[in-house]
Amino acid sequence: MKLMSNSEIVELFYNKTIDTNPTEFIEVGCYEGSASKYLSTKMPNCSVTAYEANPVNFKHFIKDLENYNINYVHNAISNFIGETTFHLLNTDKTNIKSSLSKRSKSKKTFPISVKCNTLNELHYKSNHTYCIWIDAEGHGYEVLEGASKLLKTTKYILIEVEKEQWWVDQKLDTD
Repeated sequence: MKLMSNSEIVELFYNKTIDTNPTEFIEVGCYEGSASKYLSTKMPNCSVTAYEANPVNFKHFIKDLENYNINYVHNAISNFIGETTFHLLNTDKTNIKSSLSKRSKSKKTFPISVKCNTLNELHYKSNHTYCIWIDAEGHGYEVLEGASKLLKTTKYILIEVEKEQWWVDQKLDTD
């Protein structure tokens, strides 16, 4: 059996999401919001929300995302509601490897406080269907824990996971 490439998996996820036409599409850890941008143009009646916890990334991409029918939110998503520490790698340029989790490798980070919420609290409606993309840099398991109600009517999830531990206490692909 041939394994699918990353691009083939993404294409399959997009096609399945479009075919399903969920009530809501949610992108957690959206960076520049590529999935949200693409799917918002393919599913004009779907509510699309993109979350970015990194304030540098959020500020950098907000103007571009305003050109789409996307609810772009500066908020961390996890398994609790409140304030949390976000670990920035850089404070002056965009980056994709910042996280709610502390790095297990020796890179210096800059801790900042950000709002945190769960997908259950922000989105759950029993009569809605969902498709979710999660790229939470080592924090995907916690995002799923905070989406337990949502998962009952979620049709597809694409979650980015790692084979190697980059963050303290992160779950790996085998978990």
